[in-house]
Amino acid sequence: MSSICSVVLFANGQCLIDVIISSTVAAMSPIFKFHSTVVMNFIAADHIFCAYPTLTP
Repeated sequence: MSSICSVVLFANGQCLIDVIISSTVAAMSPIFKFHSTVVMNFIAADHIFCAYPTLTP
């Protein structure tokens, strides 16, 4: 079972945002099952998260 329900792309000129919709109640679940580790680094309103800090330049 995939934890990614769908991916919606929003575009405004050259700005692009991918919204990944989870099929589970856990928001972190699709992040760790994504095809790339680039989404495992993110900034939220109250914190910064880096899943693999030693591998991130």
